[in-house]
Amino acid sequence: MTAEELADVLGVREAVHCPKCGRNSHLNCTTSGHQLGPGRFACICPACGSEIGTYTLEGGLRPSHPEEAQRLSREKRDEATRLESERQEVAEQEMRVVTERLHSPADIGSIDDVAQALGGTDTATREKAVKILGASSDGRAAAPLIQALGEGFTNNDRRLADKATKALTALASSIPDALIPGLVSEISEVRWTVAQLLGDYGRQEAVPALKNALNDPDDGVREAASVALERLGSDDAV
Repeated sequence: MTAEELADVLGVREAVHCPKCGRNSHLNCTTSGHQLGPGRFACICPACGSEIGTYTLEGGLRPSHPEEAQRLSREKRDEATRLESERQEVAEQEMRVVTERLHSPADIGSIDDVAQALGGTDTATREKAVKILGASSDGRAAAPLIQALGEGFTNNDRRLADKATKALTALASSIPDALIPGLVSEISEVRWTVAQLLGDYGRQEAVPALKNALNDPDDGVREAASVALERLGSDDAV
């Protein structure tokens, strides 16, 4: 079998762009064009029939118009720059929602706005939102913070988990009861963290939920709940 026949069988393909008609194609240049010599083929655009370049079995595709290839390379770089600029613009907009629209975390509706920013893609914005929620002294902040804590553990994002823990600690120091729903999270690390915080800052209202946590399937959660109950003066501590 000749090299040409082997290339035909293997279906060697190249990603090509026609500078004349602008079409992008994925071609086997050994079959789409004509042979120029041993191991050399003209790669032909299937749309307009113009020659895109010369293909060799050893060197691959060499564009017929290198200056056009350079232009296309610049266009790709420009497109990547444009996309990155758009991403940064979205991130800045998310940050403005957190820092400009919110005059005070206690404003009506502002907690929901900050919580929504937690769903953004920009790391700095999310961390800013976590910090604001932790300082809000608003019970509505607990649910999005618990969710952020769970995402940090689930996605192995230690930084997010640490910041969410600090924010929940700040919230627990003023309204610990708001953290009680975290004891039934699907994520054991979240349940353990909440049990620890309720032991440090909790009130008697947390005792029933902590008693239920004594039956948690996770050993660490059960132990944290027992310690928390002991700190709260409950007779149910194990």
